[in-house]
This record gives sequence, C-alpha cells and structure tokens, in this order.
Amino acid sequence: MKAKKRRLGKLAVFAGAAVCCATVAAESRILHLPGGFAQPYGSYTTGGEFPGAKAELGFEQEGSRRFARLSFDLTKGAYVGYRVTERIPAGTSRVAFTLRLPKGLERTRVFFRVHDSEGQAHLQSVPFKATGEWAVLEFDPRKSGGHWGGANDGVVRLPAAECVLGVETDGANRTACLDVADVVIETTAGNAEIPSSTIMCVASRTTSLFYPGENPSFRLSVTRRAEAVQAEQDSVDCRITDCDGKELCRRQTGEGTFEVRPEDVGGRFGAFALDLTTADGASNRTWFACLTSKDVKPCPWVGTQCHVEGREAVPLGGHAVSCLWMAERFAARGPAGGGGHRDRPR
Repeated sequence: MKAKKRRLGKLAVFAGAAVCCATVAAESRILHLPGGFAQPYGSYTTGGEFPGAKAELGFEQEGSRRFARLSFDLTKGAYVGYRVTERIPAGTSRVAFTLRLPKGLERTRVFFRVHDSEGQAHLQSVPFKATGEWAVLEFDPRKSGGHWGGANDGVVRLPAAECVLGVETDGANRTACLDVADVVIETTAGNAEIPSSTIMCVASRTTSLFYPGENPSFRLSVTRRAEAVQAEQDSVDCRITDCDGKELCRRQTGEGTFEVRPEDVGGRFGAFALDLTTADGASNRTWFACLTSKDVKPCPWVGTQCHVEGREAVPLGGHAVSCLWMAERFAARGPAGGGGHRDRPR
C-alpha cells in the first residue's frame, strides 16, 4: 500500500502496512515558517571564511505575499546565505523553501547547509536556473554531500540549531537578491522539540520603557505553523518575574492586548521579564521597565551583565540591561543587597 499524505497546511499522517504485520507509522507534521513574518525567522551570513561579500536583509510585499529579501553583492567573496534560525529536530525528513532569484543571474548554485548536534557541517548544493519566478526547492536534512568539522564522517546527527539557504554565482552579474517567501519543515518531532505555533509580543512603547502612572501594555499574537488540534492552543500563560527571577504574577490570557497592572509587579519600579508560553510550548520573553520618572539618570556602569551589591554578576540580554539602566536598576536600590526595585509612591 502506498503511503498517502495530505499536503501543505495540514497535519500529514502517513499510513502503511507491512506484509506480515500491521504497523502504525509516526505522525508527521508540516510546519510553515513564513520568510516575511512581522519579525524575521532568519538572519543572514556573508561567508566570513571568504571575505568580501555584501548583503542586506529586508522585507517586501507583493499583493498578499510578504517575503524576506536578501540583497547581495558577490563581486567579492564566495556566497551569501539566508539563515533560518529555527531548530531542525531529529525526525525531520524535509525542509522546503519557496524562493526566487532574478532572471539573468547565470551560473548560479543554491545550497542547503546544517551544523549538526556534534558540530559537523553538511552541505547539499544544486544548480539553479534563475527565472524570476517563484519556485520550491526541497532538501532532506538527513543527507550529507560535502561535510567538514565535528566527526567529519558524513553522518548527519540532528538536531541542528539552524539551517542556511545559500547562493553562489560565478556569472557576469553578481549583484542580485534572493527572495524567500516560505520555509516548510516536515518532521515527526513533537511540540517539545518544535512547537506548532509561535507567539509574538510587541510593547505599546517601542523602547518597552513605561512612565509612572501608565500600565505597560503589549500586543500578543499567536501564529499557527500547523493546523491547531485544539482551540485552547491559543491560550497564553503569562508570567512576570523581577530581575532576580522571583515570580510576581501569573495569569492566563489570549491573543490581543495584555496589560500589566500595578499589583502585577507589586507596585514597584524597575525592570521585569514577561514570559509567555502557549499550550503547545511556544515561548517568548520580553523585558520591560517601569520608570521612576520621565527624566531618569542613565547608569554609568556600561556592560553586558547586571551587577547587584553583595551578589555575583547575572548575565542578561542587552535589551534587559538597557531596561535596567533606564529603570535606575543601580541607583534605585532598596536596602543593602536588595533586588534593585523600588516601591512606587503611594
């Protein structure tokens, strides 16, 4: 019996039968990672081992289709690549790209590269005729063409932290753009390895710094990368912690506007983390700060860690550190050895 598969946008279920005994095939999910999402899934590389290539990543819109555009100049260097910053888990059998290269780009090759769990790089490269039309190019991440690093034995050991869709050309025209509209991952891995949705959080203030008297608010949106099985997958668990990781508030919400009330942060000023988790395990962390005034003195100690009196340095992301500076993380200390937050005036 041939395996049957429902195509894109559905949970693909394979059914098979052995001659002597019945078997149940693993459920395979098809997940979409749109290249033109509001926040890019990808970044790019200019091939640092061959210096000289130039590139810039942006987003374009044609009708209802939004896509990532990697503009590049390969007058120098060897290649550029669109990096899909999504984990490729074990059990993945296909990664497909909807891509476009402009007509007239001659002698062009497109390659797919992953670095597996042991640091070995695997490269698959194919000739590509640039027609200026959208095309779908598929790769099996379990296969290896060229390989180097790690065990250097040509055996792919997933998961991979990311994958790269690269372009190399030795034609006369080496200045062009690579458009990526959709990335599809087909995998038997569960939500613990790669969730079926993503969650976005956008603060009402672009700096995520909120003045006294206003409640921090955020726009939450859940994007299904595979057909949701249950409606409750749109439910979002919201957890607020202070700089020291102490939980201050936890409640459920859905898509739309999430507002932080004074009681959610204990009526204090300072920097706080908003952790969001969907029912299928998608997560997002956003730092925000409640300022003591509209004219806050910046912190003179610039660095990548948060230093608290009487405690070891705690590594934090750059955005969190900027929140801490602006929220007087150091100036607004509580009692000796305190956590750097301050009660709001009554």
